[in-house]
Amino acid sequence: MNIDERLEKLTAAVDKVHADVQVLAQMSASHESNLHQLFELHAASEKRLTQNEQMLARNEQMQARNQELMAQVMEAINQLGRAALSHEKRISDLEGGPA
Repeated sequence: MNIDERLEKLTAAVDKVHADVQVLAQMSASHESNLHQLFELHAASEKRLTQNEQMLARNEQMQARNQELMAQVMEAINQLGRAALSHEKRISDLEGGPA
């Protein structure tokens, strides 16, 4: 193999390496872009998670308040029931018969 053939072979190898480097550079740029998008998605997810945690805390507070109100309503219903029974007994006593 003479020097010209060696130079051609070396040039071909350099061209192949250059092409491979270009492909790797394009892949790297693509991966960098994808990574940037993933970071943006992660940040948005963290923001939504924080918002969801805040909403959950508010919902838990509202549920606790609703339970308190429901207990008050149940107590009021019980009081009305006792008052109705008391009135029924008094009316029955006034009419002179059993309730």
